[in-house]
Amino acid sequence: MAINKAINLNKSHRIKYENEAAARSALIEFLIYMCFLVITIFVATSSRNMSMYFYNRGIENLFLAREVQTSTHESSVKFANLATTFDMWAFLETKFINDLHSKHEEDPLKEENKNEKKDESPNKDKQKTRRRRRRAVENKLIFLEENLVLGPPRLRQIRVREGSCDVHDVFGRYFSTCFSDYSSSSEDTSSEFKGTNYKTLSELGAYGIWTEITTYRSGGFVKSLTYNYEENKAILAELKKQKWIDRATRLVLVEFTLFNANKNLGNNIKFIGELPSTGGVLTSYSIQSVKLGSVFWKDGFLICLAGIIFYIFIIYYAIIEVLEMRALGFANYVRLLWNFVDFLIIFLAFFTFVYNIWHPIYLNQLYKRFDENPKEYLELDPLCFWNLVYRDVMGICAFLVCIKIFKFISFNKTMRQFNATVSTCFRDLLGFGVMFGIVFLAYAQLGLLLFGNVHYDFRNFHESLITMIRMILGDFDYDSIEAANRVLGPIYFLTYILLVFFILLNMFLAIINDTYSAVKSDIKGGRNHLTQYLRNCFSKYCPKCCRRKPQEDEEIGAAPVRSPDVRPQVQRDNVLDFFEPVRDRPVADPATVNRLNSRVAALEDVIEQIVADVDRTMRKIKRPRRRPRPAGADSSS
Repeated sequence: MAINKAINLNKSHRIKYENEAAARSALIEFLIYMCFLVITIFVATSSRNMSMYFYNRGIENLFLAREVQTSTHESSVKFANLATTFDMWAFLETKFINDLHSKHEEDPLKEENKNEKKDESPNKDKQKTRRRRRRAVENKLIFLEENLVLGPPRLRQIRVREGSCDVHDVFGRYFSTCFSDYSSSSEDTSSEFKGTNYKTLSELGAYGIWTEITTYRSGGFVKSLTYNYEENKAILAELKKQKWIDRATRLVLVEFTLFNANKNLGNNIKFIGELPSTGGVLTSYSIQSVKLGSVFWKDGFLICLAGIIFYIFIIYYAIIEVLEMRALGFANYVRLLWNFVDFLIIFLAFFTFVYNIWHPIYLNQLYKRFDENPKEYLELDPLCFWNLVYRDVMGICAFLVCIKIFKFISFNKTMRQFNATVSTCFRDLLGFGVMFGIVFLAYAQLGLLLFGNVHYDFRNFHESLITMIRMILGDFDYDSIEAANRVLGPIYFLTYILLVFFILLNMFLAIINDTYSAVKSDIKGGRNHLTQYLRNCFSKYCPKCCRRKPQEDEEIGAAPVRSPDVRPQVQRDNVLDFFEPVRDRPVADPATVNRLNSRVAALEDVIEQIVADVDRTMRKIKRPRRRPRPAGADSSS
């Protein structure tokens, strides 16, 4: 029965409170939906941890905010300002290794040796315990006192083949060979390079890397480091001596993963140096923290219970949508906007359910792999990627659930005006959008061609489009545009502001304003049975609180509750009709009175709609029409 009522509520773009029975059903459905909204927001919020931001911020402050002492000009620069391969080697050999091993702290092996010297007991059990503890210390690396490094860090580089481009004969004496930009066809996939082996992405268990220049969808040549500080220093010194980074290198990255037991968080960290074919180094980084617990696994009983309730709600609404689709037919079902929103919420929720089942299974495999071989690098790229997708999907799902509240408050006059305005001016806005898009794309392409080689905001077509939107909002750098092209820069800026900001944007606002004014004059308040139903409910528990004058009832559009044996005074054309109440008449049944009031209210709504239609028709009739000009008439006459 409840499902049938829910289906009846969903058969239109908005819920109509036509009588008290419909108002009661809609109110129950609204309360159920509010419970679903609260559970959805709670589950979506549990997908992240408040400490994740501070976790990432601490790593950024350690490696990126402080400066690196370079050997090229004997100056200190930050990681973002590294410019050459010598600067990259300086970062790896000094700052990265020192901060990773926390050289300002005491070495755990030295501390373990001190403990062994203090306790020289011949007890065999204690000796075994010390040896086991020493092996554990040798096979681990503690980062910032609270984080365990999951496997030794590793270096990777992606290279291109020698002779992957052509050199003109005139410059052949200066460049014996050349190396092109990275592409899958020009990549060097030889089995070995200076002691490092080539591995594909599937062998590494990693995903591609999206950088500022391009996307690298390959593994590359890999060199693993160790847990020991001195060994890592020697490995980096040997690679630098062999010139492991040369002209064929297009990407260098150092990566490691962390585990924080206090918050049950993981972190996948990559420091990237991109070497374009034009020379130099472009640095970037990726710090992705991930919550290792999920809704159904190691995240608390309350979150687990909320997750179970959330997916029960999803199953309930999925059954409603299936029954509604069968009742209305697919063609009629897809015509309603809210049905599409419901379908999208259910689809996204089922995707999150699949992730919450996959998450603990995959993590248990990672834990088992690390326990068997702690000296092997533990790749977290798949976990971080799908966790990011999961958080995005949960955010979109929570957003759509919040937006659907508009369906339940559609009885409001302002909401009806908003819906009518959008539906009325949709075609005009569509035509305007085509014209605006043509101008917008033209200016974006022109800006790319004029300033793309100099201005950072116009470096590619995508950034040029974003810059056009920012200029509409008033966020622009005129000095940089003028410096990029002193002749065409000011002309470009002024014509864009005049055409887009002053003309097209005001045309857009005028279309909406005119439509809203016309809709506002046509839509009237009407009768609202939801208020009357709530008033009747409250009057059962607090009659004094709900007592008010009949004039107040007329203002909110609800019929005042009158006693069945009292008849009001009705005034028509200054003539007062008064009917004496009959004292000896039996009191009518309240249910009958409510049905009569509902029928009278429905008649009043119909009459109001008829009067509004007649008014619109009369205005169209009274509107003056232009007489057609005769075919042979002179233009001057």
